[in-house]
Amino acid sequence: METTRRVVTSGHAYLKLTSGLPPTYHRVVAGDVLRIGGRKFDVLTGGGHSPEEVMLVCRADNLFFAADQVLAKISPNVSVVAVDPEGDPLGYYLRSLHALRRDIPDEVLVLPGHNLPFYGLHTRVAELIGHHHARCDRILQACRAAPKSAAELIPFVFARKLDPHQMGFAFSEVLAHVNYMLRQSALKPIASADGVGRVTAA
Repeated sequence: METTRRVVTSGHAYLKLTSGLPPTYHRVVAGDVLRIGGRKFDVLTGGGHSPEEVMLVCRADNLFFAADQVLAKISPNVSVVAVDPEGDPLGYYLRSLHALRRDIPDEVLVLPGHNLPFYGLHTRVAELIGHHHARCDRILQACRAAPKSAAELIPFVFARKLDPHQMGFAFSEVLAHVNYMLRQSALKPIASADGVGRVTAA
């Protein structure tokens, strides 16, 4: 159902059409089978970029709708969120990638949530896993030199200059790596006199 609402920005008013939220929904979970356009799609779920990323695979036609879980050119943002500050989204993301490499054939046509379709799922999954392990290695090297907070580790992971918007994403993503490495016992927390939480190499 479409509704019209009046929006005012910088003293200018205009009308905007928005769709209202549906009163009901049908939940889709891993293991479901959807029939769309004459094709049968198996439902998969992953995580890390979002709490539950829904993906679809049509095995008969080698089609894989990857959402944001596997992108051709960039790594999706994998961040700790405020409501779960000790969460492990990176661990969840890496487990999801390993499951995709195990369960989805390499020859599928990958249709990602951003940019163009591509072939080479297993190669891209390996690149994404390697990308995050390389970030963990940089964090570990920095923490071997001296204990660091997540904020202090940002320049070791992101070399380029970041604007305030990017800085928020960068902090949350570095914290995801720190939380993962704490769970892997690669890092350990230490007490600090200034009350700032820091980690050091285990």
